Formats: sequence, structure tokens, C-alpha cells
Amino acid sequence: MALINELGSDNVTYDPQLESTIQAGDVAVVVIGEDPYAEMMGDIKAWQTLEFGKLKRSYKADVEKIHKLHKLGAKVITVFYSGRPLYLNEEIAKSDAFVAAWLPGSEGKGITDVLIADTQGRPRYDFQGKLSYSWPNKKRSATVSRIPQHIPDYQVPELEQSPLGEHAPLFEYGYGLNYANTLQQTDLDHLELDNSGAQGEGVADNATEIYGVKSTIGDFQLKVADFEHWIGSDVSRNNPMSLKTIDTKPYNYQQQQDAVELTFKGGFAAAYIQTGDGGIENLSGYGSAKGTLSFEVKVSKAPQQPVYLSLQKWTENKLPDDIAKVDISDKLQSLDQFVTIDIPYLSLCRSRCGSGIFRHAIHAI
Repeated sequence: MALINELGSDNVTYDPQLESTIQAGDVAVVVIGEDPYAEMMGDIKAWQTLEFGKLKRSYKADVEKIHKLHKLGAKVITVFYSGRPLYLNEEIAKSDAFVAAWLPGSEGKGITDVLIADTQGRPRYDFQGKLSYSWPNKKRSATVSRIPQHIPDYQVPELEQSPLGEHAPLFEYGYGLNYANTLQQTDLDHLELDNSGAQGEGVADNATEIYGVKSTIGDFQLKVADFEHWIGSDVSRNNPMSLKTIDTKPYNYQQQQDAVELTFKGGFAAAYIQTGDGGIENLSGYGSAKGTLSFEVKVSKAPQQPVYLSLQKWTENKLPDDIAKVDISDKLQSLDQFVTIDIPYLSLCRSRCGSGIFRHAIHAI
């Protein structure tokens, strides 16, 4: 709305899915950033890096928009809202202008004030912000501080990375541009990219955590369904919920509300996990003899009927007869203690999912 207020509705097209015709020379303002977070919910996991596009599925979709617009020849102005500096070298290189706006970021007019010129084409307001942190040039430059100017012969502590060597920042502490007298001198169109940790085709370097203490909030959603609610209902991490044939209740396992207690009440019921955005997940990296679907479960009452596990898309109030599914009821006989169940990935994927695509949902029925 801030852009529309400044430029008029006839001059602004709101197109978050990039469905309109985009031509070379069009100006695209791309507003991306981190979801709001607090405390542990915003932690970057030990196996993750500072690479923004790899932190969440939704972030990956955001940066892909920049890549697409750049390829189409649009002039890209990226406004990036975050609570910390993150690695976006490729996105910075493909942007004609890049603004670090910072969370909470509720004041759209504060951004348009410095982006939109007056009627004579002159800046109405100038940028004044300066970095209070160094901005990383490498994906794992997470502990880079500045060299204190007031401490002679300062030695960088072991727990920090030196800003003078391998982890030298892309933008140092105190960096900031403005229209008046501090212009960009570095060739940001040809930034060297950090390709460390690039995953080879068909190789998975780390586990994809889809639920529990190690999962990323929002990437995947636990749901339940029965014949009367076959479309599925989101399982709350905070409150109990009930369908005709299945109940759920939050459960504290390794961390507060990091697990769920399921009560099957007789008849058909399904508990399943799907991608948060309803898209697909490429799991081809796990398609080897060592690839497994692993989870921990504590059984209070042993099942008397088959319990099927399947790696398939959920479309109706049943699993089609021709899909790959594994009866795990024999693994659910140990009572009142947590046990780890490992199911070979290949046993869940016959020829029809040999491509390794996670089609929306993992089911336990």
C-alpha cells in the first residue's frame, strides 16, 4: 500500500506469484525477509548456515523470485527484512539495489520515503543507517565481530572468527550508503559466491527434520484426518483437538510441546505431515540403501490392527491400493518407553516414486 499511496494504483502491480507479464526494464520491488521470531523459535540450527534461502522453504521461494526477475531483465530493488545479517551474495548480485530494512518492519512509508524521489527526481529523504554488525561474505561466518579500535594488539577470542582473514565480511561494521556522498564502490554485480556445502545430485548431507525439537517451524505441518474430515485438520502444538476417530494432545518429550500424543478411537484415522506451503519436497538424496525415515514413538496400547506408513500425497479419505506402504504394527509392541523406528526409504518408494519426490505427506494410518 505504501507504494500505491506514492505512485498511484495505475503504476503499481501487486504480483507476489509473478503471474503477470514481465518485460526487460520493468522495475520490481521485491520485499522479502525472515518471519518474526523470539527466543528458541528463531535459532539457526547447528547444521544450518547463514544462507537465507536455505533456512526455510518459504525463504527459498522468495529468493527464487529475485533470480527469475533478474533473468527476465527486470530492474530488481530488494527490500530485506531480517533480525540479523544473513548470507545473500547471489541475491545482492542480482539486485540493482538492496536495502537492509530490519524487523519488525511495520512502517512501509519509512521505506518508500527513501526509495521514491520527488517530482524533480531528487531524494526526498536520505539513508542514515549504519551496520551495527558485520555482514557475512561466507555462509558460516556467524561469529565475526569487529576489531576494537581502543584495544592495542587485540587478539580475537577462540569463540569468534577474525574479520581480517577467511571470514572478512562483505560489509564491515559501520557500513552504510546514502545518496549524498557515500556511494557504492565495490562491484556487487560480480560477487564471489560461497559454494561450500553444495549438495551433490542424489546425495543428502543432513537429515530433513520434519517434526520435533530439530524441525524448522513452518516448513512442515502435522495434520490428522478421518472419513468425516478427510481434507485434514492442522494439529495444534498448544491445545488438544478431537475428530471422530482420533484425538491429539501436546506432549513434552525433549522440549516443551515438541511431540504429540495421538489416541486412535477405532475406525479409520490418519496422522500425516505435509509441507507447510503444500508444495513438493525432493528427497532423492535419501534414495540409497542407507536412506531411512526415522521417528521416535512411545506406545501406551499395542495396536490390534495394521498401522501403515506411507510416503505419498494425500488426496482422499483413503490411501490408493497401488501405493507403497509398510505395516509397522509389529514395531509398536514395546509399551511405555520411547523407541526409534527406522524404515528404509526404498521400501516406501516403489517405481512410482523412484524420482524421490516427497508428494506432500507422510502418513501413519
